[in-house]
Amino acid sequence: MTWQVLEGASSIPTTLFEAVAELDASPIYLHQQIDLQGHELVEEWRALQAQATLELCLVWLDRYREVVAEAQDQLGEPSHYRRRRPADSQLDP
Repeated sequence: MTWQVLEGASSIPTTLFEAVAELDASPIYLHQQIDLQGHELVEEWRALQAQATLELCLVWLDRYREVVAEAQDQLGEPSHYRRRRPADSQLDP
């Protein structure tokens, strides 16, 4: 999420998908957008991410059969962000 915030994204997807060995190859079960206003601090958008993740998990538990039946294949090329390291947060004064 940090990379997307740094890129200036105002809407960030949160997705519940099945973990498989190949990148971006599993079905998508549920997704929702986290909308940012642009003034949130890191703890605020982490809390929004936690809330969205919890909501997706609760829907999964409440409507498992329906959610699995409506799964969607991922489309397009696989993509990912590299892991952030402490050096990525260093400022150059």
